[in-house]
Amino acid sequence: MLVPEWERKMQGEDLLARFRAMDFMEVTKDAQPIKELDIDLMLRTVDYIKVYENGMVVTVFLDGTEIEYNANNR
Repeated sequence: MLVPEWERKMQGEDLLARFRAMDFMEVTKDAQPIKELDIDLMLRTVDYIKVYENGMVVTVFLDGTEIEYNANNR
């Protein structure tokens, strides 16, 4: 889970990392499954998305977390 990593970042010296960790913990405290795209949530959490020709999609979040999805392996 990401919470231990966020808790570690909250104790660090990097003020931006501390802010992001606290914000992510706030955003996810009452998390529910996402049924449709929430633009506000996306803008608050996602840094960028890489899309590759082979169908791989990598979402990079503002806290540095990366999630890979391969559309060809569904």
